[in-house]
Amino acid sequence: MSRMIWSGASWSGREKHCAYLNLGDGTFANVSAVTGLDYPDDARALTACDWDRDGDLDLWIKNRTGPQLRFLRNQGKSGNFVSLELRGTTCNRDAIGARVELSAGGRTYVQTVCAGSGYLAQSPARLHFGLGDATKIDRVQVRWPGGVIETIAGLSVGHHYQFVQGADKPVRLPERNVNLAGKKPAESSPPLAAARTVLRRPVPLPDDVPHADRAKGKATLITFWANWCSNCQAELTEFTAHNEHLTAAGVNVVPISLDKLEDAPKARRVAKRIKMPYPVRFITVPEQVLFTALLRNVLDIHDAMAIPLSLLVDADGAVRIIYTERVSVEQLIADAGAPKRDRSSYPGRWYDSPSRGYADIVDDLKQAKLRDWARFYLELDRAARNH
Repeated sequence: MSRMIWSGASWSGREKHCAYLNLGDGTFANVSAVTGLDYPDDARALTACDWDRDGDLDLWIKNRTGPQLRFLRNQGKSGNFVSLELRGTTCNRDAIGARVELSAGGRTYVQTVCAGSGYLAQSPARLHFGLGDATKIDRVQVRWPGGVIETIAGLSVGHHYQFVQGADKPVRLPERNVNLAGKKPAESSPPLAAARTVLRRPVPLPDDVPHADRAKGKATLITFWANWCSNCQAELTEFTAHNEHLTAAGVNVVPISLDKLEDAPKARRVAKRIKMPYPVRFITVPEQVLFTALLRNVLDIHDAMAIPLSLLVDADGAVRIIYTERVSVEQLIADAGAPKRDRSSYPGRWYDSPSRGYADIVDDLKQAKLRDWARFYLELDRAARNH
């Protein structure tokens, strides 16, 4: 079960968001698509509030998958409303448990102030009443926690109010102009830095890992690519143009193609077109298992290897930096020449051991019957536990 969840599955995933319209006769209509709520996200939490203070309820949705947070602004045509925020004096300050009955337009609306409104979610305690075409509020009654009942007079539709327990009348809250329009993007912006993860504890690779080509005193960039990946090809083109600079900086580039066997001719044509000075090498099944297990252990990536992806291996044969986007030649040379960082290189006081466990990598390699590599990481794991 845990392996299934960590692989990206969910206990109750792939359930589309649903929105239902109360038809007023005891039935509901599914209006998910019409309202634009039917995202394929794996949602977990929902809160409703009048975020832009325009009289209707907007939604915040928290997802297990990305995007992890969505704001859905309600811009539909809505009727009249009134919102009421209660403050307790003899009961709890937030008036949790207070029950409000509001009569308007021949209907009675009932709401209760709750301390929790959903799974992992909490909508504001302010009560929001949608009144439709009603233009006048006939009666508002509050039953406070403890049983005290008060009647509120003087509420008008289209406004936000606060009412304090025992007060003579409600206080109308000032209008607030909320501008949710995004800022105009700048005419030009600096390029984004490559997504890079510098490992506090580098992960050693077995000495017999194919294609590592570790040379004494040199760093190795293992970069994964494919014939269909335009970003990868652009990266390899830049490496090719600056190969002399990389070599002088002590960086040995080792491209490994993820292309399938039937696509090998396409990969070779790409390499020939960009005049790549590096051998065209293809990943093997054992390597796929090893690098996938490494990414799962270090970055908690449980999907297939996504490219562009590169691993900077230091002269000792350990993965020190992982790039999950294109990396520039300048960044690569700077990283290769940067001094190694150990525990003492980071500010602050350390309360835990900087050691890394490799049990998950060992399990994956055992399942793939890669016993020698599994034994390699098992010894590392035991050493880390005894450290």
